[in-house]
Amino acid sequence: MTLGTIGGTYTAATLAGDTGKGDVIKFGSGQSYLAVSSFIKGDQITLLAGHTVTDTIDTTLIGVHVAGVGGQYTNAAAQKADITQITNFHTNSDILKVGFSGIAPHNGTASDLNGHQWTVRNGLVTGAGLTGATGLTAFLADVASSTTFAANDMLAYNDGVNTYIAIGDHVAGTARGEHIVELVGLHTATALGIAGGVNTIDIA
Repeated sequence: MTLGTIGGTYTAATLAGDTGKGDVIKFGSGQSYLAVSSFIKGDQITLLAGHTVTDTIDTTLIGVHVAGVGGQYTNAAAQKADITQITNFHTNSDILKVGFSGIAPHNGTASDLNGHQWTVRNGLVTGAGLTGATGLTAFLADVASSTTFAANDMLAYNDGVNTYIAIGDHVAGTARGEHIVELVGLHTATALGIAGGVNTIDIA
């Protein structure tokens, strides 16, 4: 499916034809807003290469679902399968909307994760000896096993190719309650934040 060739607002995923099961969505040159609702297999969203308008990808429907009764992923594989992939996301213009229940999204801390020793700076995590694919495997495993990830905390890992953002959706004490967004090809960001900027992933 191709959306946004002349721009548009899709306030509910169903209006855009999003089935919540791995849709392939491509945007054109117009300014667009898309609410995604992947609960089983993550959508593959491609923004127009070189676009200069502000596109907003809203994942709050996913957050509400995961935070609901029985919404947690059944296992780590299911959580990984539901990663929303966004290609051509621009840190200087585009917006990623996350969170649920009116709680403002905010950068998390190392205590959100367990298993490996992580350092968090401006929302991005690093770990001694944990780089590239090895670090990504550790990050995804620690996100899946965490029972301390706070609601609407955000943590991101950059494997040198893509950036993976985990957003806390659950009530504390439950595992596999975070959904993950992959910004494909984006590896230059140095921060998550609500102000955005050249090297900051703009979160709303």
